[in-house]
Amino acid sequence: MNKILLLEDDLSLINGLTFAFQKAGFELDIARTIKEADTAWTEGKYDLLILDVSLPDGSGFEICRKVRQTSKVPIIFLTVSDDCHDWNIYDCQQL
Repeated sequence: MNKILLLEDDLSLINGLTFAFQKAGFELDIARTIKEADTAWTEGKYDLLILDVSLPDGSGFEICRKVRQTSKVPIIFLTVSDDCHDWNIYDCQQL
């Protein structure tokens, strides 16, 4: 596992995660919107996706649903929100 797609809109999290993953030897592509993540997924091959749940243009669950149509790549969801009662975490597993 060497190549990671990070979908995150918070610059401080992007900077911290970029530093940590690159120091550990991982190649990291950054997407800050659903549109950017969709393009990156279409154009790249990833060993792991790390998806923010709440984004300005949607949710990481949208990318998860698209990815699960063609791939079983591991996905980790990342959020700073403590209010998760509205999430349907099984949504991506149903595909």
